[in-house]
Amino acid sequence: MKTFKLQQKEILDRIFCDVCGECCTDDNCGTESATLSAQWGYLSKKDGQTYQIDLCENCFDMTLKFLKEQRKGFNEE
Repeated sequence: MKTFKLQQKEILDRIFCDVCGECCTDDNCGTESATLSAQWGYLSKKDGQTYQIDLCENCFDMTLKFLKEQRKGFNEE
């Protein structure tokens, strides 16, 4: 005898950019997105906090540009 049970499973449907809200998923090409994440440890002021931000390509490029500009500012000091 065989018995069966119903099993529900979540599957990823779409990803939306957490900055601009644009959908990063195309039905023909799949998903094009970046993820910025952080997990803060014991010695941090954010101990135990985790962050995950999904970015579309445009927002990723703007974020990367901003970070590079910030790095230049630190190097000039």
